[in-house]
Amino acid sequence: MKKLLSILGLAVLTTSSVTTVVSCTPSVNHTETIHDKIKKSLQKPINFDDNWIIDYSESKEKIEDFSNSIINGRWTLFNKLVTDLVTKQLIKDIPNLLRMYPYFSLSAAVTIKSFSGIRLSIQEQTKTTFNYDVGYNLEQLQDIPASDLQASNPIWDPTSDMLSLYDGSSFGQFVIEGMDNQNEMSFKEKSFISDDKTRLNYLSGMLNNSRSIVAYDGEYKKFLMMGYTIPYIELEKADFPEQDLIKQIYVDKEIFIKNKKFLLKSLYDSFIEENNVEDLIKCMPSVLDDMDIDISLVRAVLTSEIKADKKLEYVYGSKPGYYDKDMLVINVEVKLKKGDVVSDITINEQLALAISYV
Repeated sequence: MKKLLSILGLAVLTTSSVTTVVSCTPSVNHTETIHDKIKKSLQKPINFDDNWIIDYSESKEKIEDFSNSIINGRWTLFNKLVTDLVTKQLIKDIPNLLRMYPYFSLSAAVTIKSFSGIRLSIQEQTKTTFNYDVGYNLEQLQDIPASDLQASNPIWDPTSDMLSLYDGSSFGQFVIEGMDNQNEMSFKEKSFISDDKTRLNYLSGMLNNSRSIVAYDGEYKKFLMMGYTIPYIELEKADFPEQDLIKQIYVDKEIFIKNKKFLLKSLYDSFIEENNVEDLIKCMPSVLDDMDIDISLVRAVLTSEIKADKKLEYVYGSKPGYYDKDMLVINVEVKLKKGDVVSDITINEQLALAISYV
């Protein structure tokens, strides 16, 4: 894979000498594929030098607490910023990408080696350059050569048509790891977005633009909110003595509506914690201080379905400890708030959840 990446983008130079050489070998015209264009785009450095959400009028301790949260692999806010910037560059370089591949999806995550540099950059308001990993999906395996897939994901058989990688931050059929000059990004915040409405709209738009893994004509998805293993919401055993709410909803969707208030309350608490929104509210309270959340049911999924359906297995996986539990796939609508100001943009994303009874 390293050899492959090291030769991408190099042009073959043809030179002529005093002696004329006649070749009998016919020239070969290589047609650049979408896959080739994506890899070429990811070689370009990305520069973020703009207004963002770090308010340096906050105390030094709060800024340090906020920046230190990047050590946590769940610091999805910064990774979503990176994902958004990478996606925008791809669309700029390949204007017809989403028209040709409407279910194209991508996630990007800062490499572990880059954490300390970004933390220091945020604390001292200096510029830093870091690498990021990218995983992307091109609607099953139709446009990615098997040799590339095997180099990217050596533990899977690329002929299975069910190749899937998910490590909690970047996921997709094809993975390009950030190293040396590959997948480089520079970051320096110009200033804090001081207008509450502008800031909330910016954040909401950025989070909305992050693209989940989409497969099989958009019928199934794997979402950027989801963790390394299936996230849980907790319900009281006293309220649900049978402890089989997902199975009940699978049979009758109206049961979801009847129990929505319990699910919504648990999700609200989980959403804040699992997506590090808590870091923004506690460490950078000038960014946002609350949110409105609403949910609706997409479908209930039983473990037996995943094991029996290759499409579901492809999207959610069936390895123990990953997504091997009965799940509720729900649509989550979020409106960010700061005081009386509410974002004009609704963050709309789907999420797969298991239920734990306590």
